[in-house]
Amino acid sequence: MTPEDVKVELLLSRIGPHGKIETMHHRFVAQGADASGEQRFALDLAPELCGKLDMRIRAYPCHEFLTHPLELGLMIWA
Repeated sequence: MTPEDVKVELLLSRIGPHGKIETMHHRFVAQGADASGEQRFALDLAPELCGKLDMRIRAYPCHEFLTHPLELGLMIWA
């Protein structure tokens, strides 16, 4: 697999002023492999939101022939 075959995202959420959950997606960028061959992904982010924020990271396969980004059910949450 190449780094382009995987999406790594940060989901940043908070409860908005009317009690509705607001979520923003931020994509990590592949930074290259380390000495062991593991690919590193990084995200430089200064959140525009304040207050209590919920942060979750997820990784999943990505390919143009998939009918839905989550079709394979192989998502990993961290």
